[in-house]
Formats: sequence, structure tokens, C-alpha cells
Amino acid sequence: MREQEFREKLLRIQPTLKCLNFLYHRILRDDYRGTHKLQHYR
Repeated sequence: MREQEFREKLLRIQPTLKCLNFLYHRILRDDYRGTHKLQHYR
């Protein structure tokens, strides 16, 4: 799914919600899942 198509589908839920716009930008970030640390594997 292209970025624009994803954005349109997401905002179709409720276009006035700022949280959906935030979510869209957050998911597209390279560090979306955060940094992996070795302590997660303990």
C-alpha cells in the first residue's frame, strides 16, 4: 500500500482526529519500533 493510500484510509476513520494524523507520521518513521536493546532478550 502506498503512503498516500494508507493516509487516506486512516483519515477516513475520522478526519478531524489529530491522533490519526500523528499515528500516520509515527508509523512512517524509520525508528517506529524504537531501538532494540539486549535486555529485551534476557
